[in-house]
Amino acid sequence: MWDGFKTMVKYVVLKTKGKKFYKVTSKKVEERDRTISIVTRINNNEIFFKLEGLESVEELDLALEKLLPIIEKQLNEMKSNNQIYIASFDKILNEWVTENFIEKIRRENGL
Repeated sequence: MWDGFKTMVKYVVLKTKGKKFYKVTSKKVEERDRTISIVTRINNNEIFFKLEGLESVEELDLALEKLLPIIEKQLNEMKSNNQIYIASFDKILNEWVTENFIEKIRRENGL
């Protein structure tokens, strides 16, 4: 099952590479780049694994192989419920880097 999931994710990422989509509102039409994330929900906590920047099959394979271990690690480190985490794959470190979304917003807004 896991191999099928990885194959599907790689197919979608590579097939939509360079594609755009359009956000249509009553006032305008905006062209945007596609974004792809894998979202997990565990005990009312969410982790968004952003796949932007992973363009080759090798990069995707490495990131997806490290996905389950980071989910298990985050599950063990979560202090409370109702938290949101964002994870990006660092190509230099070859690992997922996670941060608490609420803490990031507070830090960026000086709160």
